[in-house]
Amino acid sequence: MEVSGMELAIKITLVLLILSLIVEKINGFVKLYFPSLYGKTYNEEEEKMREKKIQRNSIIIGIIVAVLSNANFFKLLSGKDMMYWSDDPEGVTIKAILGCLISGIFLSQGSKFFHDLLDTLLYAKKMKKGLFENQDMVNQQIKNGENIDSGQLLAYSIKPEDRDDDEDVSI
Repeated sequence: MEVSGMELAIKITLVLLILSLIVEKINGFVKLYFPSLYGKTYNEEEEKMREKKIQRNSIIIGIIVAVLSNANFFKLLSGKDMMYWSDDPEGVTIKAILGCLISGIFLSQGSKFFHDLLDTLLYAKKMKKGLFENQDMVNQQIKNGENIDSGQLLAYSIKPEDRDDDEDVSI
């Protein structure tokens, strides 16, 4: 079964969102139970070093989670065999290793990025569906021989009260 580009983007984002949540939880566990890895800081330079340590550890944890879950970025993009280990005749390749490294780096950035991306993709999908429904309605009116002017077209457009996103965003 072939999926559209939007559906594939949503599936990939969902997979990466779930894995990034796992990375965040593991990273939080490490920070909580191994505070000596990070240390307390009292000046700006030490704080920058502490942040670098946290980011480095997050990347390492992200890569480990990506490898263990076989979240090969290139495999995810292909949409085939998205996450499970299979009897791949090629075995471990440079491309597979690089794909897991890329995924691990993405995962280390946190779930907020993927959550926001998923919200944007779902909103775009909903808007696209609304536009198609509007176009279908107009096409049906044309087919029935009804006269359509620009005022009628605006009447069928998506209204602000039909939207479920932030109120301050305008179309």
